[in-house]
This record gives sequence, structure tokens and C-alpha cells, in this order.
Amino acid sequence: MSIDGFFIKLTSRLEARNSTIEAWIARVLRRIRISLSLGVLRSQRKDKLKAINLYVNSKFPNINLNEYFYDIYLRYDNILHDEVKSTLYPECFISEEKIIDKYHNVLADGEIKKNTADNFDVRCLSRMRGDFIKFGYVVAPFELSDDAVQNFMQASRKIEYTLSGLVQPGIDTAYLPDTPAAAKAVQYLHKVNQGSESLYPHAVRSLIFDISCYLMQQKSLALCSDQFWYSYPVKAAPGQHDAAQGWHFDLDALSWIKVFTFFTPVDERSGAHEAVLGSHLSGAKPAAVRAYGTQRLPVDLIERTYGSSKVFELPAGSIVFGDTKCLHRGRPLKASGYRCMYQFYLTVPPGSFHWPTIKVHNFK
Repeated sequence: MSIDGFFIKLTSRLEARNSTIEAWIARVLRRIRISLSLGVLRSQRKDKLKAINLYVNSKFPNINLNEYFYDIYLRYDNILHDEVKSTLYPECFISEEKIIDKYHNVLADGEIKKNTADNFDVRCLSRMRGDFIKFGYVVAPFELSDDAVQNFMQASRKIEYTLSGLVQPGIDTAYLPDTPAAAKAVQYLHKVNQGSESLYPHAVRSLIFDISCYLMQQKSLALCSDQFWYSYPVKAAPGQHDAAQGWHFDLDALSWIKVFTFFTPVDERSGAHEAVLGSHLSGAKPAAVRAYGTQRLPVDLIERTYGSSKVFELPAGSIVFGDTKCLHRGRPLKASGYRCMYQFYLTVPPGSFHWPTIKVHNFK
């Protein structure tokens, strides 16, 4: 049975029973969890995703689970996605006291500095989590210290990068240009390979991971990628642009968070991150938006649909936690200079589904 055929059959069954998608998927997932707990799929108990794939494939052999979740998310805008996430990943909080103690230790070591008069306490953490749930984004109430920023910038100039965006043919890797005028690409990307040393301050990284767990209501998260890049104001040819500078939303896994650290000041002209706050919530993406899938969306469609967005104009060292299921983009660099940004991509295990970039039509 094809995916379309499955949806036709599912829709008719739901209409006949006057049921809902939430109730249907909850029943399916309960069966999956019972199967796992009883050991029917004992060999895969440590790999839920594999077990669920086996279960679904046994019932619907022609359905790819990744494409199935992706497609139904785009059709029904989060309804099934949220039900799956809450069923597989029940709330499980990390200790607030542990986060607060770690914050004060890192602050005392001089690797971060406060950027607000408010105390970093349980009330502050609760407010951060409330904003993250409601808006999809929250700025950390602290920044990297000036010394930490300077040390990172100095070390980051001494390693090799991969060119990305408007790359000249035949060039695979390069060192950063001394001046923006010498830039050969929009971006110079560095991925931290497994086992290699990260230039990011280790104590701050640990604090960020703990806060991410708290915001995601989990005790642990999997680090899927750890990378940073320099972006330059390279003039693009007609019709070309750096992909991240177009409006889009991510659909990387069932549950994830991305953490951005800006090592250079950012505003509307120097590569600031921009997002439509709240667009990660169920019902926030109409069919006209979802029809593009994870492809880049026209600016006029975003303006007509949402009217306003948030541009994160921030000083160097700022840290932003984001649910990039929100519509977002990186503002193109129009000023002289460059932007340096670090990104952690953390998911609730089993990790990223690596969704395909596809375009889906004919939404109901």
C-alpha cells in the first residue's frame, strides 16, 4: 500500500468511527510500547526507533516510517507529531539545583557573565521554559565572557574549514580569508568530528546541555552535530542565495533543540537570526506554508501569513535556545565584516531521522 493509499484508508476509517488522529495514533503507540515492555521485540528494546520501524513495517510493509511521520506532519500540522513525541518521550526533568549550582561555578570561573539583573534561580529557569514552550525561542540570561569569546576567535582562525554556499568549482577545503573581499564562499563551515577537540568552552557547553535538557523536559539528550561557521557578505549571482538565509522550518527528528552562540555582534545587517515566534505550535502553519515542506519559502508568503517576526540583535557571546520547527532564517550579511556562529543540535534519543527535503501538495 502506498502512503497516499494508506492516508485514504486511514481518513475513511477515522470518518467512519468519528475518531481523531490523536486517538488512533495513541492506540498504535500503546501497542508498540506494550510489545516492547513484554519483550516481543526484545532484541531491539534498546533501539526504540528500530523497533517501531519493525512494528510499522510488519503492519504496513510499503511505508517508510521517516517519510510517514514527515508526510503526516505536513498534512496535519503537528497533531500527530506532538502525540508521537509525548507518547514516546514522557516528561522527565533534570534537577534545577544541579543547573543552578553549575551556573554559579561557571560564573565564578569567569567563562560567562550576566546579561540581566535577574537572579539565575528556579524562577528564572521556569520563565525560560515557559517562553521556550510558548514562543519556541529563548535567549540565555548570560553570555560568554569577553575573554572566552576572544580565546575562541583566536583558536578558530587556526583550523581548516569546508567551503559552503556559492563554492568555486574544485575547492574542497580552505583556511579563512584575511578579509571579506577575499572570501570565496558565503560560508566557511567547521564540523567537530567525533573524538576531536571542541573549541567551545567545556564548562559552558556542559551548562548549555543541562539547560537544554531542562527546556526539553528530559534527563538526557543526544548530540547530533557540533559545528560552527564564518559567514561573509559575498554578493550572490541572480537567483542564488545561501540556503539558511531563506525562510524555512526544520523537521530533523521527533524532538530536538538547537543552541546558537554568536561570537560576533549581530543585527539586521550582520547576520542576525530571525524567527516567527510561536510558529512551532500546532495549527500555526497553514497548508500554504506546509506545502513547501522544508524548502525555502517566499518572503511575501511569510509576511502575509504572520505579519511580524523577531530579529535577534545581540552582542558577541550571546546564546539562543531554539525549537527550529519555528519558521526562521539567518539575515543576510549586508555590512562589512563577517559573522561567526556556533551551533549545537541536540535530540531526544534515538536521534535524528534525517528527513528528506521534499515538497508535498494537495493538503486538505
